[in-house]
Amino acid sequence: MPALEYLMVSAQLRVPLALRKQWDLSVSRFPALKVLHLACASVRWCPTVISSLTCLDIRGCAYVGPALSSDEFLGVLQCCYSLRELRLLDEFVSSALAHHSQSVPTDNFARAQKMPQLRTLVIEDRPKIIAWLLSCIRVASDGYISIVGSIPGSELLSNAFRSLLPPEGRNAYVIPTFSLTHGSINMWGSDAGISVSSSNGFKMCLQLHWGGAGELDFYMTHTMWQFPALFPCASIETMNIGADYDHVRGKTSWYTLLSNFHCLKKLRLVGPGNITPFFAALKHVFPSE
Repeated sequence: MPALEYLMVSAQLRVPLALRKQWDLSVSRFPALKVLHLACASVRWCPTVISSLTCLDIRGCAYVGPALSSDEFLGVLQCCYSLRELRLLDEFVSSALAHHSQSVPTDNFARAQKMPQLRTLVIEDRPKIIAWLLSCIRVASDGYISIVGSIPGSELLSNAFRSLLPPEGRNAYVIPTFSLTHGSINMWGSDAGISVSSSNGFKMCLQLHWGGAGELDFYMTHTMWQFPALFPCASIETMNIGADYDHVRGKTSWYTLLSNFHCLKKLRLVGPGNITPFFAALKHVFPSE
């Protein structure tokens, strides 16, 4: 099909990952292909498939082929000079990397992967994999980054949002923290997210999915206080919370959350449960004169 430019395939939902069929999507077969969306398929990670694309969206897919080192994975991206949108969801990166590379590919934290056209980067994977990949890929100063980290319910990470980002000293390479001006927070059930943006159009979303019980209380007391330290120049102006408030451990949890965000302009609370502790904490954070 020499003229095909756009291809979206979503199939084989009932077939186990290991048995999903691999399709021949090489450049030689689809020379004009620029936009590729694949869901629930088997995917090869090689230049002959993705090097000429401007948009690549992979979700619910199984990697096929020999396990890759972190260098080999980045080497494929190095060939994607025209790529503007890259979405790698459902732990696809982890599935492609060799076991020894999944721990933390610290040997490549210093590698700079130039992708001059990249404007949108969306990754859903383990926090360590996300932090490594972010440290290696440059996104345009007016681009968009969205990352989702999955944390097992057995882990109570007090530095959960920090774990999604590259080590100290590498953030300026990925995130223009100096120009970030405002942000928002969303907490819905087992998911919590922070969005920050700058005046020149750059936007970044950090999202956590934690599989434990009492998610809201965990996010309120263990993670959201990290925002001022991660993005000191950006002020949170909007906060949306949807949950069962009976799972919140009283006034202390609300106080821990609210005391870090004095610039709030919009606060939305949706859901069942006892909301009285919220108002009690509010009196202590913003006492009436």
